[in-house]
Amino acid sequence: MKNINIIEILNSKVSNKTNTLNYYISKALLDNLSNINKININQLAKLAFCSKASIVRFCKSLELDGYKDLIASLSLQFKIFSNSQVNDSFDIDSTTKMKMYQTFIIENINYIFDHNFINIKNAAYLIHNTDKIFLFGKGANLYNCNLLYGSLIKLGYNALTSYDIDIQEKLLKNASPNSVALFFSYSGLTEQIIKIYNEAKAKKLKIIVISSNVKSPIYEENNINIISLNNEEIIYKQRSCVISYSYIVMQIINLLVNTKN
Repeated sequence: MKNINIIEILNSKVSNKTNTLNYYISKALLDNLSNINKININQLAKLAFCSKASIVRFCKSLELDGYKDLIASLSLQFKIFSNSQVNDSFDIDSTTKMKMYQTFIIENINYIFDHNFINIKNAAYLIHNTDKIFLFGKGANLYNCNLLYGSLIKLGYNALTSYDIDIQEKLLKNASPNSVALFFSYSGLTEQIIKIYNEAKAKKLKIIVISSNVKSPIYEENNINIISLNNEEIIYKQRSCVISYSYIVMQIINLLVNTKN
């Protein structure tokens, strides 16, 4: 998947309406996002009033490999960019809403432990054996950057970060091949984060990625990747995993306590 939010592109094509074919294909995809995995190319062609060849060309215009790539990317992005569906009423006293969100968060944390147990240990080991740790994130991820930064400094590690993403871009000037670059990025699609990631990669730094998007440009096999499950935001069009990422940070610190010489 390229560095694009396909759902945003589809919405743009529907709003634009300058190309009738693109409009109908985009609208059919958006109307069926919740069950997109069940829509085959023949069904989409019927819904969009077009041929299968037109859909293949549409996929190519998005720099995708074909229909299967489109559906896989849309399915993942719908999951990533959807909000927690626990706030469907206005009852401020609703115990049910609170229990639903608690269950949702527990599911996230259990997933992280079950699927990232080894990588969290490897991340702690890597941090313990490096000369410098550079921490990168933007928006809500700044909280986790600074939570980890403060804890590492207290433990005697040489950590660097900044609240300002423009300053973050300059930090790697002081990096050595033995340094570690750790990235917090929910979608893995933020342009400035990708730019810093590419610089860290070019400098051959050891890289840790904490994200929710296994199809993003910053998710690569050579990295230590720690992946979360669901978007924890409730407010519409907001995306973050602050609670889950805080859990990851505290598990890393848990492993590092009393290990610094």
